[in-house]
Amino acid sequence: MTRKSIFGASALSMGLLFGLTFWLKSSPLDPDVGVLSSPMPNLLLRIRELESAQREAAERIHALESVQLATELQSTSTVSNQQQATERGIVQVLSKKASKLTWMELAKLEWRFVGNKSGTHQVKCGSKVCIGGDRMHGHHNYGQCYADVLNKLLPRAESSQTAFRVGEIGILMGTGLAVWDAVIPNVEIDGWDIDITNTANNLPNMRARGAFPGRGPRLNVIDSHKPVHENIKEVERVLGNAKYDLFIDDGWHSPEGITATVETFERFMHDEGVYVVEDLGRCPKQKGAKDYTDKHVCADANFKLLCPPANSHGFYVECCPHDVRLCALTRGHSASLGWIEQSASHCRVPA
Repeated sequence: MTRKSIFGASALSMGLLFGLTFWLKSSPLDPDVGVLSSPMPNLLLRIRELESAQREAAERIHALESVQLATELQSTSTVSNQQQATERGIVQVLSKKASKLTWMELAKLEWRFVGNKSGTHQVKCGSKVCIGGDRMHGHHNYGQCYADVLNKLLPRAESSQTAFRVGEIGILMGTGLAVWDAVIPNVEIDGWDIDITNTANNLPNMRARGAFPGRGPRLNVIDSHKPVHENIKEVERVLGNAKYDLFIDDGWHSPEGITATVETFERFMHDEGVYVVEDLGRCPKQKGAKDYTDKHVCADANFKLLCPPANSHGFYVECCPHDVRLCALTRGHSASLGWIEQSASHCRVPA
């Protein structure tokens, strides 16, 4: 069923429901039994069926949002068949293109590796349910933000004689790791989480959909609630003298968690690397507005949180204009992304 037909079914259900309800209220009732005196014994049952059908149609429309995206990406993709296919079904397509990477290509990969109709994973993590697989499009709209970051870093990855190293904390089911592996050449990937079993158990499913045709990610346990010095020793044990060219913090989303993660991993960042922090403060929109009221005002709250730990370790802070809930920490002018720059009210020149 197409999106248009589902919308049509929903509209028809609503029209019939409202019409029948109005007719029901305006029709004579038998005062003894409180039902229509007209001979329609199945009317109330039919109304309930229509209500149920309407709910089902609404749920299918919601699910189809992601399905439609995947269909649009498939139909608009200009990557050649040779680039799109390997013996495992997916390749490092995007890193081999002459044109710049787009958010649609990232969303397509994410959709492929999630591999279900909803386009997301829902996994129990601790005492709550965590949702993943919606990074590039959907609840989050980080696709263009990551396109900016990767387009900045890919030339260096392609020309490097050594492995390009990516780290991510808060990996859930590992679809993000699969995307990085698909778009970055000669990459080595580390996933960090308090519970790595979700990703480990999902690796065969992702491989079946074309992920990790070569070397898989290295999965490491870390608990951000532990003292920073303990976690530094654990990261040092894994990395040795290696540095991350790209690091993503999608872990403990709290001021203390974000600060602790910066304090832990800052010494393991390459001078020309990019450190990304996701899911910062939401930016309110005015009623009916399609975009943020003032992105710079919204970003200012994130600068207030990020600048103290970042500036003290030599990082400059920028927030993504496409979705200010995502910001980046960079060292050195050549690593700058050209995003919304840190504000003077909360930040200072990095040490």
